[in-house]
Amino acid sequence: MGIAPDGALTVTETIRVWATGESIRQGLMREFPTRYALPDGTSVTVGFHILSVRRDGQKENWHTDSLANGVKIYMGEKGRFISPGEHVYELRYATDGQIGQFATYDELYWNVTGNDWRLPIDHATARITLPPGAAIGQYAAYTGPAGAKGRNYAIQTGAGVFSCETTKPLPPGEGLTVAVAFPKGFVQLPTPAQQALTNQGFQMAAAGLVVVAVFFLIAWFLVGRDPVRGLTVPLFAPPPGISAPAARYLRRMGYDDKTFAAALVQMAVAGALVIEDGDDAYVLARGKTASTKGSWQNEIADALLDSAPAVRLEQDNHDVIAAARKALESSLKNDYQGSHFQTNRAFFFFGAALSVIALVLSALWANEPQVAGLFITWLAGWSFAVAALSLRALHALRKARSRPRFTTIFGAIFACLFAVPFLVGELVGTFFLSAALSLPTTACLVGIAVLNAVFWHLLKAPTPQGRRIMDALDGFRLYLSVAERDRLNILNPPQRTPELFERYLPYALALDVENAWAAQFADVLAQASAEGYAPVWYVGHDFASGNFSGFADSLGNGFSSAISSSATAPGSTSGSGGGGSSGGGGGGGGGGGW
Repeated sequence: MGIAPDGALTVTETIRVWATGESIRQGLMREFPTRYALPDGTSVTVGFHILSVRRDGQKENWHTDSLANGVKIYMGEKGRFISPGEHVYELRYATDGQIGQFATYDELYWNVTGNDWRLPIDHATARITLPPGAAIGQYAAYTGPAGAKGRNYAIQTGAGVFSCETTKPLPPGEGLTVAVAFPKGFVQLPTPAQQALTNQGFQMAAAGLVVVAVFFLIAWFLVGRDPVRGLTVPLFAPPPGISAPAARYLRRMGYDDKTFAAALVQMAVAGALVIEDGDDAYVLARGKTASTKGSWQNEIADALLDSAPAVRLEQDNHDVIAAARKALESSLKNDYQGSHFQTNRAFFFFGAALSVIALVLSALWANEPQVAGLFITWLAGWSFAVAALSLRALHALRKARSRPRFTTIFGAIFACLFAVPFLVGELVGTFFLSAALSLPTTACLVGIAVLNAVFWHLLKAPTPQGRRIMDALDGFRLYLSVAERDRLNILNPPQRTPELFERYLPYALALDVENAWAAQFADVLAQASAEGYAPVWYVGHDFASGNFSGFADSLGNGFSSAISSSATAPGSTSGSGGGGSSGGGGGGGGGGGW
């Protein structure tokens, strides 16, 4: 074999066989691996191109078949039997990506015969010609089965030529491997970036990342772009007919626990509910004002309080709380999804399907496909569990911050500590996935996951009607969030009264400005409280103590966190220095008759 200045090898294998009509009937079969595992857990694919096949000096027909990690070459013609006796096969091929790069030298580490021959090898010889001008450095050879360091060989070296031959026959399953080092600078080897391109798992993942990104961008361009925003000016009232939960649902183009919290507070302000902030749980009781039949308020009240005058927001009551939550979500979806915004879920799920295909192909081309597939599947489910536990811990922390009681603080600590082992498991699983796939491949797969998370939201788009209402909500939010020092800059704002504070508090919760809204009314509420004012729909320590910002924060964070909790049911190596072995390095494979 000869090493070209570009690192490519031209190999001529001369194989002399004795055909008896048993193992060798139609010709000779040679296996050649083209995908190798590297020590860092990655895999690399090398080039392989057949130049010619001859038998007894004449051109021979041949065909190939694929292997899990390479190619199988059949020398001969199917259905045409060769004559018994001696035959000499010559297989010439070119391959690249076989030169190892080390700090002070380059090296060819080559499995001459392969260790998977089903036939015994009487004698094997290897002759390696280095690039012009290169001198032989350290070298080694190994015989025996894979992993062995047998010394049944003889070596000769000359000016840029290394020769090695076996001194004993090799039984089936044994082979000859050689390693020859030479100074750096005599071959132009591929850069790390070029080497990465030969990793087919990385190729699949990178191609998948590009395909998924391009699809999502095209989908966003076609259906996900929002209509042009209107001018945002302060508005002193919500858009007509838009409730507090509808305001949040439209602005998010989706449903969450705070949407339900805003609905409950709006019902309470209207007199349909009473909210009691107890030491260990919130309690909802029926108010004095009945809700209109057929309204979303009536559906919630019936779901929550149909069988009892009051309900505690705790997991024991998760069935009724979840039913009420679902009733509101269904009502909002029927009223606004489609007419006011589109989720474009069909486009998202097609992109998600492309993502799954990319994951599968990356796993199939991994160094260890079964291991990679196992960890991809496991991490997909595990990550959802980690996300759920992390959200629960976040809810618990918010609840403890807004309602600092022993039970809430202990619950937050427990939720965080409980989530830690699962987060560690996520990191460990990601580490093993990186080992099976390679770090760049894993990074591409993480990128695909991030794309799905981002475009889950970006593909949502308001209709022109929905955009107009969202613009009005932006203007109303601006009024609700304005600081006291800027309030007088707004033209003719409404007079601040406790009644105005209560009326728009559900909207402040829905639009995430409850603390700013409460801060605007701190002096007004303090004066009214001194005169005996208290909201008839709320019973709790925060308002009674004059902590109005804490009161608003408790409703915005602690209340929605309590809803969330209560609605959920419990429940590469060198061989020339002597560190190699038989079967190591490039080349290899095996063969037999067919």
